[in-house]
Amino acid sequence: VEIVSSDKMELLNEHLAVLEEHIDTLISNINKASELFRIGDEVESHKYFGAVIEGIRWFSYSINVISSFLRIDMRELKFQDKTLGDEIEELSKIIDMLSESQENQDVIMLADQLEYELLPSVEKWNQVIPELKKHF
Repeated sequence: VEIVSSDKMELLNEHLAVLEEHIDTLISNINKASELFRIGDEVESHKYFGAVIEGIRWFSYSINVISSFLRIDMRELKFQDKTLGDEIEELSKIIDMLSESQENQDVIMLADQLEYELLPSVEKWNQVIPELKKHF
């Protein structure tokens, strides 16, 4: 049995690198789901939409783990003109809007919200991750 130990900062850097890759995959899935909703491909659009929702859940969990690990209060950490807590709250509101559109079976609204609300919010996190790295 071989036991490998790593420095906690090394582990955190690896986790942030995985998170950056995850954001890229999430962006791709958002674009694909939006496109498929617009062309009326119900089966494939819902497959990608499910991947988006699961991706957001994993992303949120990861951000919480990182902030806890670094002992960062996201409500106090500034990013551009908001705090990271504000960005997380905005993401949560967008997910609520998406859920409502899905319940109403309004696929055009869902496609619009994915493209014009969720996508820009997720893309911001590509800039946030380097900011988080500055805190360790």
